[in-house]
Amino acid sequence: MTRKEFLSLLGVGGASLVVSACIGGCSKAENTTAPSGIDLNLDLNTTYSSLKTKGNFETLKEGIVVAYGLDGKYYAVQVSCPHGEGGRIQYNQSLQKFRCDNHTEQNFTTEGVSNNARTSSNLKTYTCTLNGSILNVKG
Repeated sequence: MTRKEFLSLLGVGGASLVVSACIGGCSKAENTTAPSGIDLNLDLNTTYSSLKTKGNFETLKEGIVVAYGLDGKYYAVQVSCPHGEGGRIQYNQSLQKFRCDNHTEQNFTTEGVSNNARTSSNLKTYTCTLNGSILNVKG
């Protein structure tokens, strides 16, 4: 089936739905504000046990990403990429950097410093303190 045949089957209503979804998905109106007032205690023996393995990361509903670096340190940064195109930050184990999932050329050091590929804005970072099996993330 060709694209023309597919769109004719959808009709005007279906085609406009597809177009509006594509345009809406590329909106620059995404929130890039970093959360503040964070004070979380993550139990590494239960819910966040994946953070006991170096290189793993967790995206928290509070709008931050916590990673356990290969260097044995914990890092936390805001989840929303500051370039404002809806990108979400993830930890890339092989690069040992944070990376935007929308633009793989946009990297940030574990200290949140941008490589300036798409934005010169740095990520907000949060302090991580390990006490036994409880990781406190604050900032």
